[in-house]
Amino acid sequence: MADEPFAKRKKLDVASLAEVDANDVINFRLLDPGSNASDLTEEASFAPEMAHQFFGNDEMISGYSDLSVDVWIDQRTYVSFLDIRHSAQHPEATDIPRAFSEKFAEGLESSKADFLAKLREVEKPSLESLGPVLSLTDHPDGSTMAVYHVKLASAHASIRALHARMQPLLLFFIDGARLIDSTDPEWDMLLAVHTKEDAITVRGYATVYNGVYSYPDRRRMRVAQILVLPPFQRQGVGRALLQSVYALADAHDAPEVTYEDPTDNMQSIREKLELERAARLEWLRSAAATCAHSCAAANGSGQVPEQNGHGGGEDSHSIALSVPYTQRAQRELRVSKQQVRKLWEALLSSRPEMQSGEGAARLEALVQARLVGSVTSTKRVVENKRVYEREGGFIMTKCAANSRVGAGAGMPPALESEDASGQSAEEREAALAEAVRARMEELRRLSAFVQRLR
Repeated sequence: MADEPFAKRKKLDVASLAEVDANDVINFRLLDPGSNASDLTEEASFAPEMAHQFFGNDEMISGYSDLSVDVWIDQRTYVSFLDIRHSAQHPEATDIPRAFSEKFAEGLESSKADFLAKLREVEKPSLESLGPVLSLTDHPDGSTMAVYHVKLASAHASIRALHARMQPLLLFFIDGARLIDSTDPEWDMLLAVHTKEDAITVRGYATVYNGVYSYPDRRRMRVAQILVLPPFQRQGVGRALLQSVYALADAHDAPEVTYEDPTDNMQSIREKLELERAARLEWLRSAAATCAHSCAAANGSGQVPEQNGHGGGEDSHSIALSVPYTQRAQRELRVSKQQVRKLWEALLSSRPEMQSGEGAARLEALVQARLVGSVTSTKRVVENKRVYEREGGFIMTKCAANSRVGAGAGMPPALESEDASGQSAEEREAALAEAVRARMEELRRLSAFVQRLR
């Protein structure tokens, strides 16, 4: 090969040096459910949000020229076809098929012919095999969207295979996501299925773990995986899945629904859904109204009378919900004490008396007190994850990298650190001030939402 033309060697060198961001060349394509069985017709396409679990922290693919990676997905079975195209490939190029196959346990077809053949042969999940319906929504176009409850370990083989094909997609959209062991009998799956005439498509799913003991004879429900692909977002699918989670919790008398580090978007859906549940509790709405009136009646005296479970006690400035009322809200809403406090803040913020002057100042003080108090519980929450982790593991969803506040408690990263000794008092104070500011801005948005619920 010593006489190999220089130009040819140059072409290989270019390919070997070429690096592209995986997120720029990967494209997911949803197969049109009404398309001809002998061809590929796209209904929607979208790019991943991240690819570090496939191609490393830098998310780069090297050794190709003119690279494109299309992942075709059947919307009913999630059988997929990995279509890799390029004009040149270096012998030491990134092994793209291997990167995908290591995560997709059910495999991906490598040719169009095999993909179409698999679609004809694969057993399609039937509606009858999906289990009980937890929610059903009728749309004006005659279609319906139902959420089904499935026990994963004992589900029909076609349902378990469907989950195995869907869950690797989480790794492209949830930072830190991990795959679960569906043979663990404690896993439930909620499946959002859209039906229009003869077309049946899966729009999203959630998995819930029931094996977390925190009470002598009852188990908490922990929401783990939640996947709604981009073309189906902002259509009420995520909301329907979470509504079904709480319906399941009510039916099983679960003491609490918890989340594995929800993303900012999921936290927003969660809080609005829980606010709707809270607003249906007449006694809690009445307590918020009485507290707001009492705050206005204090008229700068600093004394908030203890009425209907709020205020009073050792701190006469407090507008916090009393311990008995907090415990009652926990039982009826199936949420944590921390979440009750956040819901109480939102209910108060919707009252006109709390939107300016003395009321607004006291509401801000209430938010700050919760944020400061939550710092001491952060490490304990982290340790609980290790205690409750099973062989199959929980999925670990993370906040977006550019998020201003952490998930759950609404704490900024500077205050969530287990070791803040390296931070100055000024830095910690600034972090707290930013968290309070962000939460007050969020409450202003939630205020309008709560007012529409009345």
